[in-house]
Amino acid sequence: MADLLERAGVRPDGAHVHLLGSDGPPSPRTPPFLRSLPIGRALGPGTLVATTMNGEPLPLLHGGPVRLVVPGWAGNHWVKWLRKVTVAPEEAPGFYMRTGYRMPRSPVSPGVEVKPADLVPVTWLNVKSLITWPAADGTVPVGRHEVRGVAWTGEGYVTRVEVAVEGDDSWKPATLLGPERAGSWRLWRFAWDPSRLGRHTLRVRASDSSGGVQPETTPWNRSGYLWNGIDRVSCEVV
Repeated sequence: MADLLERAGVRPDGAHVHLLGSDGPPSPRTPPFLRSLPIGRALGPGTLVATTMNGEPLPLLHGGPVRLVVPGWAGNHWVKWLRKVTVAPEEAPGFYMRTGYRMPRSPVSPGVEVKPADLVPVTWLNVKSLITWPAADGTVPVGRHEVRGVAWTGEGYVTRVEVAVEGDDSWKPATLLGPERAGSWRLWRFAWDPSRLGRHTLRVRASDSSGGVQPETTPWNRSGYLWNGIDRVSCEVV
């Protein structure tokens, strides 16, 4: 994106980059999908205008021929089927910037109506992890197993993943795979040897280089944005 903007030239009053996607609206009353980035984020080295994936033209399913990639920021900024880029003094107008994808500036009680002035755009992701094996409500035999999952964050990178098994409140470190790299997922593994039959619940939490730790629950917002409460999976040992 920085290369594109440099070639086009940015006026001194340019503070936001408007991004218009080619999403087909489900009804004539649905507004076009228009988002914007602050100019600093648009010029960041990780913000890409992607035309290829794995050495091939970007597939239509993934937003081709052109889409935006904004590592660390929520997916609503990763505009697919990008067809127009405009530099402007103000953030983009319209529903998808001024109403949708906004959350309370400070935590509020569930159900509280928040004034528009107290809402801010969803931007950076928060630290989160998920268990991908065993499957929820699945069955596993007695014996040694490898619990598996993924973890990611917004700013920085994942530094630690911990797992707890029901009946033992202590968190034990999982093994992280791959390099400490901002903007990418990290796979993790955890050795588990259930010694009894019956139902077991596994929990996982992640920490990142910015000091973030995955919480038990997430502060409430009406649309559930950035939900990152601790993941729990229950399975039956048979």
